[in-house]
Amino acid sequence: MKQVLKYLLTFSCTLFILFLLLLITYRIIPFSAIRSNVSASIYQLKYDGGERIYAEKYDKRDIGDNVVIFSNFFADENKPLKSLIENAYFIHGQYLPENREAMNKKEYSRYWTGMAIYARILLLFTDYTGIQVINLLIIGALSIILCLKISKKSKTLALSFALAMIILSFQNASIMIQYSTSIMLGSIVSLFVIKEYNSGKNRFDYIYLILGVLTGFFDMLTAETLCLTMPLFIHLFYSIMDKKKVSFKEVFKYCLLWGLAYIGTFLVKWIICLIYYGFDYIHFLWYRGSQRVVSEAVNYSNTFSLLIGMSQLFFPFNFIPFGKYLVLIFITFGLLNIIFSLDKKKYFNLIFVALIPIIRFMVIRNNSEMLYFMTFRALFPTIVLLLYCSIIQINNLILPKKKKK
Repeated sequence: MKQVLKYLLTFSCTLFILFLLLLITYRIIPFSAIRSNVSASIYQLKYDGGERIYAEKYDKRDIGDNVVIFSNFFADENKPLKSLIENAYFIHGQYLPENREAMNKKEYSRYWTGMAIYARILLLFTDYTGIQVINLLIIGALSIILCLKISKKSKTLALSFALAMIILSFQNASIMIQYSTSIMLGSIVSLFVIKEYNSGKNRFDYIYLILGVLTGFFDMLTAETLCLTMPLFIHLFYSIMDKKKVSFKEVFKYCLLWGLAYIGTFLVKWIICLIYYGFDYIHFLWYRGSQRVVSEAVNYSNTFSLLIGMSQLFFPFNFIPFGKYLVLIFITFGLLNIIFSLDKKKYFNLIFVALIPIIRFMVIRNNSEMLYFMTFRALFPTIVLLLYCSIIQINNLILPKKKKK
């Protein structure tokens, strides 16, 4: 019971600090200071037909960035609490009026996001296009630093991480503020987990608990499990390398703490909305929540066919003639190595982590299917494990036995 109370206190304090940070950001950065960059960003966000295709044909500017930018447009520094709750997004095809209250907007309170903090600070200096460039530089720097850190422990794992980042187009995720969140957060916490592991301390339960709150606060249901699986994969791999036993019970506990903190953060958001709008709002929240789980329009008959569809987005195979067949060969080769070459007992926890995104696709089916062009990045640990096993097998086939370690 004492430990549960500690977890609840950690959850509450973390969430309170984040809410306070968002309120302070709205309060101390007036709209007048960001107006020109917000106006430029709104112009860049306007497009015909509700979407605009970029260099990567499957990456689309979704409603999420609309919410992030317009939450800053509508935010009133004199009413920070009201601004925090009353998120809205722009209805396409209208001109930007001088009077913000006259704006034709659509309510989106249930998904108010902490990324408004990040965007509001950057909007002091640049517009939406500038934020995209900054995202690219941050994701690139974090990816390089993380792979270099991992290479000190295992060059094979570092190579697997680097290739998985390229295959899942982390570089293209920078075009969206909402896509960038899970990658940035997952990478930053991974570096922190490596530092924590090397220090010999064992506070991972609190790390994954706080991470669940951060994920729920900043991410908008894009590839949220990536925030958990990236650092957890590193944590477990390092333990295997150093022959430190981590039981499945511990791994499940970490996942449970992250999941409860993530769900709890959303529940707190919804409870605040219920208090603010009235209890009748619960019907709307329930409807929207169930929409994310139950598919209304099924493009893929099952999770397997959805995974096949997602595999068509893998870079550079999506630009190569017969690329889908090369992807199939890569996946088949990796799976065969996992089935026949991998020590299942030794790597059981890693296999479980690699399956988390697939479980996510099954549970949150509608969201996974409708937004497959961004949710496919949740497959990161799955691709890393496939690559790791494939590289090890190729290495064994190429190098003479006498040179093997």
